Amino acid sequence: MGERWTMNAGRRQLYWGKNYIPDAVALLFTDADLTVAVSPTRDDETGETFTPEVFRYRGDVLTIRARLELQGFTPSSAFDIALSYINAVRSDPEESIFSTYYSEQESSYLSTREMLIAVIEWAYSQSRETPPSTAVERHLETVWRDLVEGYDDPRFAIALLLHGARANTSIAVDLSGYLMGGWLEPDERPHITAHRRLTSRISSSGAVIVVTEGSTDAQLLSRALQLAETAVAHQFTFMDFSATSGPGGVDQVERLTRSLAAAGVVNRVVAILDNDTAGNEAKRRLDRLGLPPHFAVRVLPDIALARNYPTVGPEGPSHASVNGRAVTIEMSFGREVLLAGGNGRLPPVRWGGTVGNTQTYQGGIDYKTQVQRAIKATLDSATVITDLPPETARSCRALAQMILGAAMTSRPMMASEYSPLL
Repeated sequence: MGERWTMNAGRRQLYWGKNYIPDAVALLFTDADLTVAVSPTRDDETGETFTPEVFRYRGDVLTIRARLELQGFTPSSAFDIALSYINAVRSDPEESIFSTYYSEQESSYLSTREMLIAVIEWAYSQSRETPPSTAVERHLETVWRDLVEGYDDPRFAIALLLHGARANTSIAVDLSGYLMGGWLEPDERPHITAHRRLTSRISSSGAVIVVTEGSTDAQLLSRALQLAETAVAHQFTFMDFSATSGPGGVDQVERLTRSLAAAGVVNRVVAILDNDTAGNEAKRRLDRLGLPPHFAVRVLPDIALARNYPTVGPEGPSHASVNGRAVTIEMSFGREVLLAGGNGRLPPVRWGGTVGNTQTYQGGIDYKTQVQRAIKATLDSATVITDLPPETARSCRALAQMILGAAMTSRPMMASEYSPLL
């Protein structure tokens, strides 16, 4: 007979199944989301006593939406795809799913968008075990079933059903019946098993690889991402130059990015360079290579502080715009940490020589090590992003958005090999 599992948003059912939980659903959760309540007493056969809700993943709509979006299943894109599909079907008079109830039911909808919203609202409010009782409900169910059978990755249906859900609504996947029915062991972790299986088969669903100019860049960017985008930070892995004794630097970013592309790595790769002369030259060279579409190259964002920043050159102290010529990771976390590292003064950019074909001057800030220490101390002191000084928090969000935007280069198919669409 098997055992049933459910995925609910509040009291409403999003998805359900029997005998197994799809990998795509399990991958929406992490260790931190799992609660296992097993007490090793009393059971005659296993020595274990189970309590209600003994094996359950918990999250909220905001978190699950963020994870769906990173995997390419944004509620808005799922809605647009469903809308296009229904428009195409409605334009074909031979399609039976609409002909049965067309005259009685479809004429009541002013547009396909209005009908799709009604379909989603009906599906969101119904239990899959409750049969439709009216002609309207049967029509809505027909359209819904056609959609989820065609785009049969469960993330598509979940994304659609979360289209208008409140961000703070709780989401839970209850696998207690599996555990109590013997289909699951207390030490099993479906999300880990799913990750291993899918990464070996479709590794583009695995971690996003981030390549930086050095270990300090990797540490600071990783921490900024953890604080600013907690829900998805675990899906990124930063190259650890300190562990591999790699030399780092702009040349290493170029070489490593070229090597990963040449090796046919299918994980998404994000290469991040300093927003200085050498970094921008390297980005132009990598852009000309025609890297695979799941590779992205970015330079650190321009910053307002750098538009009129203290500099030191052959002609002495001055102020100049250093965006594109001297913005490194140390300058990307706000004025407060720069002042802390510079003993109360902004560490000046000291100009060096010219770089590349453009013969543009490049510089770097003084007191770099002291600034790095100030940044690390500030970031490490925070548990959540609101613990940070406002300017540092804004900087972390900007850096995180740069990384997320670069990672969202792949749009997966929303249908599996079992879909009737194929």
